[in-house]
Order: sequence, then C-alpha cells, then structure tokens
Amino acid sequence: MKKQNLITWSSDIFMGVIFTFIAIALALIITINFKPLFYHDIDSLNLVERSGYSKEVIIRNYDALIEYCSPFFTDSLSFPDFAASPSGLFHFEEVKNIFNFIYICGLISLIIYVTMSIFKLKNRHYSFIKVSWITAILLPTVIAALCAINFNKLFIRFHEIVFDNNDWIFDYRTDPVILILPEEFFMHCLVMIIVLVVLLAIAMMLTYKLVKKKYSTNH
Repeated sequence: MKKQNLITWSSDIFMGVIFTFIAIALALIITINFKPLFYHDIDSLNLVERSGYSKEVIIRNYDALIEYCSPFFTDSLSFPDFAASPSGLFHFEEVKNIFNFIYICGLISLIIYVTMSIFKLKNRHYSFIKVSWITAILLPTVIAALCAINFNKLFIRFHEIVFDNNDWIFDYRTDPVILILPEEFFMHCLVMIIVLVVLLAIAMMLTYKLVKKKYSTNH
C-alpha cells in the first residue's frame, strides 16, 4: 500500500511539473502573439517620443518581428524600416529557436498530461489535479515577488542564464529596434504571463473541486 501511495504521489508531482510547464508555455505563446499589449504600450510608454519613429513605423517593424518569431515563418528576419547588425539578427534567431522549442515541448507535454489524466481518472485518482494547480501557482508567485524587488536585475540575470553570449545587449545605433522595445514592455509581458498562469491555476483548482464533488457523490 505504501509503495502504491508513493507511486501515485510521485506521478502526481510529475504531472504537476508538466502542467506548470504547459501553463507557462501557453501563457508565453498567448502573450507573444497578443499584439494589443504592445500597441497599448506605444502610447503608455511614449515610444514615439522616446524612439523618434512614428507610430506607423513602430507597429510595422514590431509586426515584422512577431511574424518572424512564428514557428510557421521560415524566411530570415528583415525589418521594413530598421537596420540590423549581424549580432542583433543572431540574437533574434536564438529567440525564435527558443520559442520553437517551447511550442514543440508544450505540445508534447500536453499530450503526456492528457494521456496520464485519462488513465488516472479511469482509476478514480484525481489528486493530481490538486497538485497541478498548487505547483502551477508557486512559480509565478516567486517570480512576482522577485519582480517587485528588482525587475531590472531579474531581467539581466534571465538573459545571462538563457544566452551564452552578449548579443542580447543592443546598440541603438546599429539595432534601432531596441528603441521600441524598452525594458518596461518586457515587464508588462511578464506580468501578463504571470496573470495567465495564475488564471490557469485557478481554473484547475475549480476543476479539482468539481471532480472531487462528482467522485464523492458517486462513491
């Protein structure tokens, strides 16, 4: 019995970790493709004044960057109005590869999670749902706390860990795109990701309550 409980608990933890990754991947994908967030920041962050470019130029070049980051886009990156250095283009290529990795791993993780969920529910095991929403809400809570303390430090440290070069450090004279991508915009993106992950965790929590009530009623 103890061995069986250990196996069940271990698989629940495993599924919780997978669900957390799925939630983060989904939140990231939604945020990346949610252009209204950037369009709003053009005005709220005064990007026209700060960059010296018109709103139309800013939108056109941002849209080109987001299109390039799509896993279905196979051409090289080319900004309609901005120059780009080799190091800058290489950095965006690395970013695109990371996004592609997240798309693929997110899909694989979803398939694994759904498959395991079906098996567990058939055997009337639903504790994994509770573990999933708890694990999913822990990471954004920690990140939110770190952001509140010092987002700039977190932002720099993230790039130092993810990238093994300094190509992410842009010079506006050779890569003017950085003028329309201030640090505040990335902070807003992170906030949106955190909110989406928390909402998914809450949805899973409500699911757990419904499933628990259903199984308790039918027991």
